[in-house]
Amino acid sequence: MKNDEAKNSYESLIYEFRGWLNEDGNEVYVDEGQQEKDLEKLAVAEEWLEDEGSEAGYKEYQTRHYNLSSDYNKYKNRQEGFKEREQLVPSIFEGLAKWKNEIDDLTESKPWITEDEKTDVLSKISEMNTWLAEKVDEQAGRKLSEDAVFTAKEVESKFKPLDKLYKKVTNKKKPKEKKPKKEKKEEKKCEDEEFEYSKKDEKKGEDEEFDGRYSKTEKEEEPESAEDESKKEEQNNEEENKEEENKDENFKTEQL
Repeated sequence: MKNDEAKNSYESLIYEFRGWLNEDGNEVYVDEGQQEKDLEKLAVAEEWLEDEGSEAGYKEYQTRHYNLSSDYNKYKNRQEGFKEREQLVPSIFEGLAKWKNEIDDLTESKPWITEDEKTDVLSKISEMNTWLAEKVDEQAGRKLSEDAVFTAKEVESKFKPLDKLYKKVTNKKKPKEKKPKKEKKEEKKCEDEEFEYSKKDEKKGEDEEFDGRYSKTEKEEEPESAEDESKKEEQNNEEENKEEENKDENFKTEQL
């Protein structure tokens, strides 16, 4: 079962590779003079498969499949790489030119984008444009049957950081307006002064109220002077003398 699968896979590769080589336009991706050799090699492989190879083992099929597919994949990669570059490169050049023209308008409508940020984006756009133009010129000097100077993946890899930078700068949001720190300090100072004045007025009122109560109590509890005490004592003595005299008169009257 395993041998049959490997044999069928090898046979399918022979037919597919031959069909690709015979397709119009694909000869430009094949090394010069190599197309006829490859077709001959495929004919030999097919003959072997129908003869002694019909009873070959799994490893034999696998080895022959690997060797044949190496050449086939090399040609197909050249073809696919060329088509990818032809599709990607013009769109990159177009995008770079569009960004370069738009960056001035964007910085005018968004004045918070700094001049340094604008300069950085324009510099990266110029670098990318120069690099890609040089690669395209170098590739134009080579045949499609030769290995490519650059690939679409390389272009995408180099373009990605620029794309990220452009979006970061152009999508920059307007910063929130902040009150000057000096004004905040002045407001805090006024609040503190008002609070201190309020506390002082409150304390002053409490002190005045306490002084009033204390002054009243002192007046109520003020002791009598020495002169007042002497007068009071004389008055008491006079009253006692009068009482004694009244008692004597009453006694005399009773005797009579």
